[in-house]
Amino acid sequence: MGLPGSRDFRAFARRTAILAPVLLAACSVTSGQEFSAENAGQIRAGVTDKATVVRYLGEPYQRAIMPSGDETWNYVYAKVTSTPTAAAFIPLVGAYLPDSEKATNDSRLVTITFHGDVVSSCRLIVTSSKASGMFLGGSATASVAAGTGSQTTRETNCGDAGGQ
Repeated sequence: MGLPGSRDFRAFARRTAILAPVLLAACSVTSGQEFSAENAGQIRAGVTDKATVVRYLGEPYQRAIMPSGDETWNYVYAKVTSTPTAAAFIPLVGAYLPDSEKATNDSRLVTITFHGDVVSSCRLIVTSSKASGMFLGGSATASVAAGTGSQTTRETNCGDAGGQ
């Protein structure tokens, strides 16, 4: 690399300055199809039909017919974002430092049951967790369980969500 001020050192510094934003960029993984919790809040038991649910939320992630003949649709969406901090890039030890990574986990689950063509029940669960620490293949949710983060969960009947 060379001494500070040398040509090799300046080249190294230039490459580092160019690569630093890339190395510190967040990594994000999603599962399911994104849908609006506000739209789920518009679904009303005894009122909303299947076509309206599809218009609000799109096609369901999963459909099932219950022994009673009722049909259940599930909508699932999860997004996990992990961002390394500058501490993560300390050679040899960075990944093991307590605040080497920040992570968020946001998920939504809607379970809708239909009796015939009309919604008979609808349940919305929204979970958000934030954590910092060393995950090394773990997750924000696991670190929340370990006491190094925070998590909020809101569970409502869809019509009771008030479009929130």
